[in-house]
Amino acid sequence: MKIILCAGISVRSGTNFMGSIFSEVPNVSSIPKDKSKGEFPFFRDEVFQKYQDWIANFNKGMFVRDTLNSDKMSPYFGELFLSYLKDEYNITTDVIFVKDPSLNNVEKFFDFFPTGKLIVLTRCAPDLLASSLKGSLLTRSSYSIKKKILARLKYITGYNMMSYAKAYAKHAEKLHKLRRELPGRFYEVKFEDIVENPEVKIPELFSFCEIDYNEDVVEKAVNAKVVGSSYFGAGKQIQNWGKLDKDENFNPLNRYNSWGWLNRFLYNKFANASNKSLGYNHKI
Repeated sequence: MKIILCAGISVRSGTNFMGSIFSEVPNVSSIPKDKSKGEFPFFRDEVFQKYQDWIANFNKGMFVRDTLNSDKMSPYFGELFLSYLKDEYNITTDVIFVKDPSLNNVEKFFDFFPTGKLIVLTRCAPDLLASSLKGSLLTRSSYSIKKKILARLKYITGYNMMSYAKAYAKHAEKLHKLRRELPGRFYEVKFEDIVENPEVKIPELFSFCEIDYNEDVVEKAVNAKVVGSSYFGAGKQIQNWGKLDKDENFNPLNRYNSWGWLNRFLYNKFANASNKSLGYNHKI
């Protein structure tokens, strides 16, 4: 069984969009099955460390000289884990697609899944930050008035912008580490390229993943529904998690054009250099 992991540089990078694309491929299953929702936090620090801790604690209790080797055990663990997912979710295909908006420990991907396919999805800092800022204003009816006011204050004072910009710089460093440690072993693609030129980029994705497709599958993938956008199809204070058809209002690019001077200043100070280092060139 083969696994395809799409690791996003960060939340708001478009992994749900990628999930919708791959959900249109008949011989690929998603986890949960047939849905683009759900994440695969296998390599996040709080999960991955548990595996490392288990190995260490097991070795402490062994009475023999040769203890478990984490590196040697990893592919066996990965294979059994995929077998479990196949049985648990009644998957009948030989390929599963999973996604997670995080690059934490992703350099270990091939240790666990030697035959897997790794996609790294990037997004320019301005649009990713714009989406994050919009998301920070989306509140639930259960929120107290104090919590709603605090969320608004963090937005208008620039606190959120500064926090998200600094976080983007850290995410960019993780990608640079991944480029150094796994050169040529993963497919790095810009969210913007998929949006602007899906007829070219989507077949490239499918070819890299070595999955069967035809023109009909590509057409369905190009027109895949939108999930999780903080802008498209959403009310003023509601984020949509349903599947929506694209229309002329679908435009996830250049949302930063409405920024005021404070957001532009904070972006240039904390995120512009990282944005350029990833191959983007925005003048804000």
